[in-house]
Amino acid sequence: MSFTKIGIIKKDKYSKDLIEFTSSTKNNTTIKSIDNFILKKNGERYSIKFQIKSSEKNKYLLEINSESKKFVEELKGVSEIFIKNENLPILENDEFYNDELVECNAIDENEIIYGRIIRVIDSSNGSILEIENKEKTFLVPFNESFIINVDIQNKKITIKNIANLAEI
Repeated sequence: MSFTKIGIIKKDKYSKDLIEFTSSTKNNTTIKSIDNFILKKNGERYSIKFQIKSSEKNKYLLEINSESKKFVEELKGVSEIFIKNENLPILENDEFYNDELVECNAIDENEIIYGRIIRVIDSSNGSILEIENKEKTFLVPFNESFIINVDIQNKKITIKNIANLAEI
């Protein structure tokens, strides 16, 4: 069975019964179409049922089902959450899941390869690509100021000024 990371969760600082969820997809339909996700803890996978209490952009406040609370109560810090691939909605042609970016080549406008994406980091300010080349790893914000084109089919992402970014 295959899984796709859909975001991160952490305990809500104001309530012991709620958790904060930051989605790694901008597709709200994905999140609103599911009522459970997979939490990976100590190598085991647990299905967590929830209800969305509120949302703003890609951030959600979730109420956890009473049966699932025991798994969430022990959370410390931030935890990644997943969904079964079979439960993912089909996206539009110009949309993709962050996990699909991993292993893509990071290229410039002339198709020169500067490395490959090894990880997508979710932050409160958006996603960040971690790119690895022979010499080092470097970070590039995943936003329209840097990203020119994403070609999932051919596993390449065109990045503006990547030569300069790779030298920092």
